[in-house]
Amino acid sequence: MTDQEIVRAYLRCFARGDLDGLEALLAPELAVRGPLPECHTAEQYLHALRQDPPQAADCSILSSTGDDESVAVFSEYGKGGGSR
Repeated sequence: MTDQEIVRAYLRCFARGDLDGLEALLAPELAVRGPLPECHTAEQYLHALRQDPPQAADCSILSSTGDDESVAVFSEYGKGGGSR
């Protein structure tokens, strides 16, 4: 799986609230800084998500690009039947 495919799969799993699917995609040494508490492992990140699981949403991937070091994905994300 390429890095772009992994990021796209991550977004699809997150939008479905599929934490088992996310777990299969994450490297054990994952580091996250963002709206969740800071996490230094995939286990910490998944624990935080299980405490406050993502709600099912619509996710349309508009485009993605990347190289050997980074990936950028542009998407539309809509929750609970609302407009995107």
